[in-house]
Formats: sequence, C-alpha cells, structure tokens
Amino acid sequence: MEQWYVAHSKPRNEDLLWKQFHLRNFESYFPCLKTKTVNPRARQVQPYFPGYLFVHVDLEKTGRSELEWIPGGAGLVSFGDEPACVSDSLI
Repeated sequence: MEQWYVAHSKPRNEDLLWKQFHLRNFESYFPCLKTKTVNPRARQVQPYFPGYLFVHVDLEKTGRSELEWIPGGAGLVSFGDEPACVSDSLI
C-alpha cells in the first residue's frame, strides 16, 4: 500500500534528492518558497522544510534500502525502527 513518507536529505541537497526521486519514477512533494534576497547570487527559491521531502511509495514493493541509499539522501525519518508516515490530508 502506497503511503507518504518523510525523506531526509543531506545539507542543501534537496534539489538533487527531488531529481533522483523523479529519475526513479517515485511520486514526491518538495514545497518551496520564493524569496527576495539582498545578495543576487543567493538562492531565489528556498525549501519550505529545509532538509526534508515527501515521497509516496509502497515500501513493501520498493524496499527501504533503495530510499536510504539514494544520492543526496540521508534516509527516511523514523521513530525507532519504523519509518514515519504522513497522512494524505496533510500533503
């Protein structure tokens, strides 16, 4: 059964992780905010949740290890040994 999980990214690698999810055909959600910065070289788009993305997968079919060893990722957010699920209504 597909559920939404919280994926943790390496520092400032949210874009890379989001692209890796799309390359592997995983549905993902990466909320961002447009910001106005003083420095023109600063990022114009900032993650709403820095270091975190949401991925919609069936862990029984996909396997947890595929999500934990993806480039740019630092694994799934877990409580104990159980990955944290997010309800569809929150996404």
